[in-house]
Amino acid sequence: MVEFIIASVASVLILTTVLAILLFPYRAWGEAVANFYLDHRIRIVRERILRGIDGKYGLRAASLSSIEIQPGETTQVEWIDFDIDDNDIPTEDQTNDDVTCRVIVTPGLGLSVRTTPGSGQPKSLLRPKIKVSKFQVTQNDRKITVVLALSTSWGGKTFTREQNFDVYIRND
Repeated sequence: MVEFIIASVASVLILTTVLAILLFPYRAWGEAVANFYLDHRIRIVRERILRGIDGKYGLRAASLSSIEIQPGETTQVEWIDFDIDDNDIPTEDQTNDDVTCRVIVTPGLGLSVRTTPGSGQPKSLLRPKIKVSKFQVTQNDRKITVVLALSTSWGGKTFTREQNFDVYIRND
């Protein structure tokens, strides 16, 4: 009987040690995957803001005079509006050739883009499990600086990644 109890205690100790050793790499792997996933999603969102969802109507094509940042001087931007001349070659304004774009943070969709004319409906830039932690836009002459932070949860922990990117807007 004593041998059985000693063997049981030893087995439990060995099993606990093995599980602890195996759980550490699993947690480290989960953290690495969560951070990699956020980095990947930030790159995709950055390119969609700069170049648009379908390769046009992005911030890079905006004219300097059309950029409007709301609410302006706060740390959490509600939206950024800009107009794009919808021609392959920028021309003087013609009737109905401008497209108004808005990048906006909303509670329901998170970060989304809306273009008018076009569908006019917001298109989400994020997957459902990813949230916007920070969306800051500042303008200094021709340079627009965007600070974007995304977060997600995995295994009871919240992971956040942030990226800053600058856009130099063309002259009007």
